[in-house]
Amino acid sequence: MVAMKSTEATAVTVAPPLIQAERKLTSVAWEELRQIAEQVQKDIEYAGFEPHSDYECVADMWEEQLYDKLVAGPSGAAEAAPTWYSSAGEYWEDETNCPPDDQGVLGGYAVISPADVAGSREFLAQVQLLRPDCKRDLVVDCGAGVGRVSKQFLLPEFAQVDLVEQSPRLLQSFPNYLGKDNKLIHKVRNLYCMGLQEFHPEPETYDVIWIQWVALYLTDVDFVHFLQRCQRALKPGGWICVKENVLLRGCPYEVDKVDSSITRSDPYYKSIFRQAGTKLLAEKVQEGFLTELYPVKMVIAPFQEHTADAATMATMATTVATMDNNSEHREMKEVIRPTRKHAHVDWEALRSIADVVQKDLDDSHLDDHNEYDYVIEMWEEQLGDAMKNGEDVDAESPDGLTWYTAGNMYWDDETKCSPDDNGVLGGFPEISPADIADSRAFIEQVSVLRPLAKKELAADCGAGVGRVSKFVLLPAYEQVDLIEQSPRLLQSAARYMGKDAASKVRKLYCMGLQEFHPEPETYDIIWIQWVLPHLMDADFISFLQRCQRALKPHGWIGVKENVILSGLPYEVDKEDTSLTRSEVYYKSLFRQAGLELITEKMQDNFPEDLYPVKMYALA
Repeated sequence: MVAMKSTEATAVTVAPPLIQAERKLTSVAWEELRQIAEQVQKDIEYAGFEPHSDYECVADMWEEQLYDKLVAGPSGAAEAAPTWYSSAGEYWEDETNCPPDDQGVLGGYAVISPADVAGSREFLAQVQLLRPDCKRDLVVDCGAGVGRVSKQFLLPEFAQVDLVEQSPRLLQSFPNYLGKDNKLIHKVRNLYCMGLQEFHPEPETYDVIWIQWVALYLTDVDFVHFLQRCQRALKPGGWICVKENVLLRGCPYEVDKVDSSITRSDPYYKSIFRQAGTKLLAEKVQEGFLTELYPVKMVIAPFQEHTADAATMATMATTVATMDNNSEHREMKEVIRPTRKHAHVDWEALRSIADVVQKDLDDSHLDDHNEYDYVIEMWEEQLGDAMKNGEDVDAESPDGLTWYTAGNMYWDDETKCSPDDNGVLGGFPEISPADIADSRAFIEQVSVLRPLAKKELAADCGAGVGRVSKFVLLPAYEQVDLIEQSPRLLQSAARYMGKDAASKVRKLYCMGLQEFHPEPETYDIIWIQWVLPHLMDADFISFLQRCQRALKPHGWIGVKENVILSGLPYEVDKEDTSLTRSEVYYKSLFRQAGLELITEKMQDNFPEDLYPVKMYALA
């Protein structure tokens, strides 16, 4: 590790001295670079991007850009920095290319600064919901330039900031750039004058590492190494933001030989993130920029999860702690499993329900389904292995309705659903902040309508790894029960939720909702999200009726699901055995279950290519 001086912040209006790198990066790890480039090439080809017009593969591109190090060989490794870095440093150090102001550091587009700052602030607020344990003590501004991001965004949000910038000229301009805000200089802890390839932060130093419009100057191997060092530099709960120009389609990357930079495509960036050993937590496209500019994307990755120690986590994977109010110790509750599997169909009830649904669909003038004339015809095909009434079977038996067993196998397969936001959100982790924000707002809206409802115990139905429990229910309710049919996902919940949130979990039910029979008057809220499509209609109604009986006085049921607002009455997904219902279909089932609709609201700020999502409050 490169040794660095530490400059403590003091109440002065003079900037701290510049800290220089003790040694320059002068070599290229060719073997590792070629391995990284080979994986990037596979990932961009898999994503369907067009071949590059100048290079057959990513490795060829890097061999051309780093040609001075390729021909120098080992003997030339220590002579000078790669031209890739030295030419970029010369470009930004030249005041004719980059005056020390917004116009200069934004490449002549100072007009975008307000939208950029607003987008970053909004993103920070969204991420705070995902990382509630993250403090705001110390942030590092990587590729700081004259400190535009620090002045307008980071300094108002964090107690202290470090700046990292390779240009001495720009970094020395920082106090003047602050102008009338020069009083904020005492919040600046350190000024590091070096490229990111030479920046070696101390372990567990930063709450947030902000990297903006600078990763494009790193070679792939140095990018991966830098992100790995960032991993070690995060405090518990900390995270890293990468905000960069990105190619969303067409060419997989573009090389700018004037300033030695590479604009990467979305799959290119994500390949680098994966190879650095991180997972993507959320992402968002910057809005309000000129159409002539590259799209800009913000992504965050939690490189370290600081939760309980390994021994505690091993225990929490199969048990959950609940506090006995009459004792000083914790009683460990094991995962609760069903004693019997649900393996029969009440065809008489299902046909009666389907007839009412069909009438409601017909009355609403939705289009006819392109495969089925009637709802019951669809169910007879999906439940073909249970055309005759059968008996329940023991929980250990492999027998069961294919509709349920196939769905369970799908979600219990880690290749289809990793135990993180990306997995449980079907490859769309970027929607999590908006989902959380609207769910919280909906709960508050219903709380106004039901002021006598308590906030003691919630049930999270279809809990997955506990995402909704951690970010929506536990901030509002004292305790939560998790109901999830996948043992693999449920066993991952403790690690995902972290020690504090997991300690508020009362019980873990490992079963499908068709097998969940809660005790009467138990819950203040029963939250059901993105799981009802896996229930057939008869079990849907029976489950809602059991939920109604399980509510405490003034309690309510929250349903949040994909809905079809026009066109087809429903859509069957035979891969994960699920049914996306129209709004008319849902309301028919609610009515047949004997439930009252309290209020409803559409989810906002989701991508247009996803199903609409709607929230219903029922009692």
